[in-house]
Amino acid sequence: MIICNDEAKILYAYSGWPANVHDQRVWRNTIIAKNPLTYFSPREYILSDSALAPSNYVVPSFKAPPMTSLPEDQEHFNKHLASVRIKIEHVNGLLKGRFPILKNMNINIKKDKDVMKVVRVFMACCILHNFLHVPGELPHEFYESIIEDLIDEDDPEFTDDISVINWDNDSRRRSIMEFLLDYKY
Repeated sequence: MIICNDEAKILYAYSGWPANVHDQRVWRNTIIAKNPLTYFSPREYILSDSALAPSNYVVPSFKAPPMTSLPEDQEHFNKHLASVRIKIEHVNGLLKGRFPILKNMNINIKKDKDVMKVVRVFMACCILHNFLHVPGELPHEFYESIIEDLIDEDDPEFTDDISVINWDNDSRRRSIMEFLLDYKY
């Protein structure tokens, strides 16, 4: 599991689980999910695909129930979310492009130490990625100024300590969706 920012810098990487383990289970076992108040301010959350459940700290895309389609507002939300989430796909591509060993690691896994070797190679690639990565030309302050113009400073979602906000599991995602619909993004 990798978490990156809008400039493709890897902020967190977590590895060592078999590929057949559901993403939600892996997420629940990260130090970030176990201690969210240590890692998130009131304005922070992770954008995710629909594999993770919505929470105060995770805003996933909507997933249509089997044999149905999503309502138009949820489709609209998913479209905008995907336009931002594409950055993590770029990071995955950059990692595999820079470090071909990630595409085909020929390590015969028989013992725990073999798994640890794979994890160490992956983590080393993530660290090297951050050293090699040159973020976009626009300064971070440019993006912050745009965001500040859109935020209502009196809104408790953005000003209160996140621990005192009574969010249900999906209210942050729905709030963002309403914002997108109100401003016709």
